[in-house]
Amino acid sequence: YDTNGYVTRYRVSVNIDFEMFTSRGKISKTISSSEDVSIQPSSLTSSAARETAIRAAIRKAMDQFIAYVGYKGYLQ
Repeated sequence: YDTNGYVTRYRVSVNIDFEMFTSRGKISKTISSSEDVSIQPSSLTSSAARETAIRAAIRKAMDQFIAYVGYKGYLQ
């Protein structure tokens, strides 16, 4: 918050349940990710910043899942 009590940072947290079916069975994984973004006084700018933060958090979770699947595939 700033000195006037307005929010200046926004944090998006996502929890995504992934399931992937392979010839060896099902791989399940829940991944949590978050992204912080600065908020501007304009509501239009803030809305766009929130959407950007949501997309970035989901992208991070997807990258983590791809790394997890690669690791699991390497072990099997």
